[in-house]
Amino acid sequence: QPLHTLRGHAPGAEVLEVQVFPQGDRLVSVGQDAVGIVWDASSGEVLQRLEQGADWAQSHYHVRVFRDGGRLVTGVSYRGESGAIVWSCAGRGQALHRLRQPEGWIRLIELSPDGDTFATAGARSTWLWSATSGRCTRELAGGHGVTAGTWINGIAFVANGSKVVTSSRDWSVVIWDLAAETRSFLRMDADVLGVVALHGGDRVAVFSLEVIVIWNTTSGAMLHRLTGAGRIQRISVSASGAVVAACSSSTVLPREQQGTTVWDSTTGRVLQWLPDVDSDLWPFAGEPRACSVTVGVGDYQVSR
Repeated sequence: QPLHTLRGHAPGAEVLEVQVFPQGDRLVSVGQDAVGIVWDASSGEVLQRLEQGADWAQSHYHVRVFRDGGRLVTGVSYRGESGAIVWSCAGRGQALHRLRQPEGWIRLIELSPDGDTFATAGARSTWLWSATSGRCTRELAGGHGVTAGTWINGIAFVANGSKVVTSSRDWSVVIWDLAAETRSFLRMDADVLGVVALHGGDRVAVFSLEVIVIWNTTSGAMLHRLTGAGRIQRISVSASGAVVAACSSSTVLPREQQGTTVWDSTTGRVLQWLPDVDSDLWPFAGEPRACSVTVGVGDYQVSR
């Protein structure tokens, strides 16, 4: 039974992304109406409306909330280009910085665990920014190919933010060591759909349509190949990185093959199969032994 129906975006404007604040007390939605809305998770009340004006932003299409809940960053489009806005979550929601990516459309935004750095990705390069100064601190360029129709589709910060891992559908996965200013590569044997950090260490999960590979980014060793999920649409990891889940909802799969597979990321063992799921996989809530995976219309408890 729904607790709240949240209405506040312009009629007909699609809501493009929703993020829950780390503290669990608020959530933020962004949409095609160039408005971000911060909601009270308990009451459904609108707490802030993040509006920049149609002369600068025509649409918000990405949002990430910093760990302390004090700031968030949105990806915006304007006049056929794209940029990002860093917002204060205090008071009325002031825009702190307006940033313009040097090249291309912002396809992804990801936050570093250091609480200040965030990354934006275009087709071929990734840029690191300081949320405090609003300045670009580094460009990560030259690691991915220039194959037509490919672009950077994954960003993950690992090793306490000292490394960035990026992925592309040209089968490339690049580990950028920020301190050493070096890069190395992980070899995948299929189109890469994304990369997710397994928090608390130096592991990442790289996924394609039919497999998730757990890598150690320090040694470059492949730790586990997680298979059996069918056509993977999306993956999610628990806050500690101990559990990985993949949603295999697809119109090309028979109904009996649609569902969510949950693995132990340290052993590669399947913990549970959640059948008959035809919706996106949402992030985990709960840590570490009773992780809740919200899929479809229900909450499924995975006991470890």
